[in-house]
Amino acid sequence: MKKIYYYITFLIVFSGSIKINAQSDIQIKKVYEILNEKPEVYLSFPANNFSDDLNLVVSLDYIKQNRAYVYANYEAFQKLVELNIDFKVERSPGDIDFDPNMKTWEEIQQRGLVGNWDFYPTYEAYVGLMYQFEEDYPDMIEIYNIGETVMGRDLLFAKLTSNVNEEKAVPRFMYSSTMHGDETAGFVLLLRLIHHFADNYGSDDEITYLMDNFELWICPNENPDGTYTNNNSTVSGATRGNANGVDLNRNYLNPVYQHSVQEPETVAMMNFVDTMGFVMSANMHGGIELVNYPFDSWTSNNRQHVDHDWFDMVSKEYSDTAQYNSPPGYMTAYGGYTHGGDWYVIYGSRQDYLNYYNSCREVTLELSNQKLLDPGLLPAHWNYNYRSFVNYIKQAGYGITGTVTDAATGEGVIAKVELTGHDSYYSYVYSRYPFGNFNRPVLEGSYDVKVTAEGYFPVEIENVSVTNHDSVFLGIVLTDTETDEYTLTLDVQPDGAGSATGEGVYYEHTNVHLSASANEGYVFKNWTSGGEEISQNASFYFTMPGEDITLIANFEVGSDVYETEKTADIEIYPNPSNGIFKIHSQENISNIEVYCISGKTIRNESINNNYASIDLSAQNNGVYIFHIITKTNTIVRKVYLHK
Repeated sequence: MKKIYYYITFLIVFSGSIKINAQSDIQIKKVYEILNEKPEVYLSFPANNFSDDLNLVVSLDYIKQNRAYVYANYEAFQKLVELNIDFKVERSPGDIDFDPNMKTWEEIQQRGLVGNWDFYPTYEAYVGLMYQFEEDYPDMIEIYNIGETVMGRDLLFAKLTSNVNEEKAVPRFMYSSTMHGDETAGFVLLLRLIHHFADNYGSDDEITYLMDNFELWICPNENPDGTYTNNNSTVSGATRGNANGVDLNRNYLNPVYQHSVQEPETVAMMNFVDTMGFVMSANMHGGIELVNYPFDSWTSNNRQHVDHDWFDMVSKEYSDTAQYNSPPGYMTAYGGYTHGGDWYVIYGSRQDYLNYYNSCREVTLELSNQKLLDPGLLPAHWNYNYRSFVNYIKQAGYGITGTVTDAATGEGVIAKVELTGHDSYYSYVYSRYPFGNFNRPVLEGSYDVKVTAEGYFPVEIENVSVTNHDSVFLGIVLTDTETDEYTLTLDVQPDGAGSATGEGVYYEHTNVHLSASANEGYVFKNWTSGGEEISQNASFYFTMPGEDITLIANFEVGSDVYETEKTADIEIYPNPSNGIFKIHSQENISNIEVYCISGKTIRNESINNNYASIDLSAQNNGVYIFHIITKTNTIVRKVYLHK
């Protein structure tokens, strides 16, 4: 009936107004045969016919050899015919010619989840897996259904964190995949990531750290109607769009072009993310291999995100790490990373919605050249991307972090945290209820921070220094009354061991930047007041109390354990170096922390390899300490940077 309706509609609308040759007539019939079975058709046409107007109705896949390849639903196809564009029906990427190795829920239960994830689950198996995760790991995983698709399928999220039923003052992070239903690599990789994190908590130090210090939200499939277009038992025939033939990555609210109708999947996701306060996120796609960062709605010449350079850095780190863990040629399109609009401009992407309207930092991860990835290649793509997945999550904990609390009650306050002279286009962040915690990833540099909340006096902190791959904590206390001034005095013990800066007269609740530097032969130990330890960081922000106070910067004589020569366990070379230090260990290195002689951490990297390379070329000349953790040892070495 639908087919007859489409064809009759076409004859009524277009007969007598357009002359169609026999080849076009054959192509048109083929289109309607496809649209009778699916909500979209895959077409190509001369690239010079692609225009800004067409970009609003068709979904561009790519341009190659002067032809544009697009997805079109019924309305979009009508537009192509109205414009008398000479198109050709192409084979849809979801129409595969290989076995997708579908597994039912019963088959997955029989085989277990240890080993290679080289299969695709049926829809029922996907739902079963998600809820089985919750049942198997009740203290670490909780499943949330945030809404339904056009066809009534579930939009599921797994919340992962240690003590999942307790509210924690940690950054929230989101991974999701397959909002294009035929781009399936991330679908299985995220299912595997959920299981891998929960199954290795307590035995893998890095995973344990992430689960203890982050709240992860993972949606493996944002468009199950597209993935299971034909039926719940196969991904073969998957479509880009949802059941209405709408590209969900052109359907979000957008500052340039506004779609008149949001699909149920889009509405459910917007309603969800609007309440979550995610610090960072990424959505996973396929069809090319690169990292795409905001904005999609503009080229970089027209508008850049204020954190463009930070996005450039983290995107390069993701692709560089993926390239390191894969064969030559993987993740190399456009050099491995690109500003979205410089690739091609689109309107209504989820990436731009989260970055422009939600104060989140989201990128798009294009994981495989093959959209519907052969299941035999899924284990390899896990190996290519796992290290990058982990490192990208860690970025949500770097930059400027802290809490905003009420001076009288100590309770968390929802406040706007803004980098004055830097933030714009909703790039500022908000502290989150109930703890008032906030995270502001940002490129290293010096920033002035302004914190405002209704009913409170604003707080401004100048010259907050940020280092890449590290965080600085601000304990912001807000008051609704004016405060008095008090004296902060600093002392150094023992005399002559070093220096301390930051003393002065300050209002109560002021965040004061304190810094201690060791003289030659000494290393920083800690800050104390009245015999109680205040901080072990040489540089930190101290919240001024409502009284005069003296803080002591304590130092100790440097230890002789900082060897520089090669030992049986580890080798660092060259030493001295003009920037890059190479580390070779007989055992697998799990982590390397680098700090300067004053005690300030400047790098903290997870390695998971016998070899590592640490670049200190951006640092000043001097002595640095490498704190290296292997499977059985903790090794400390002194190195010399001389440029």
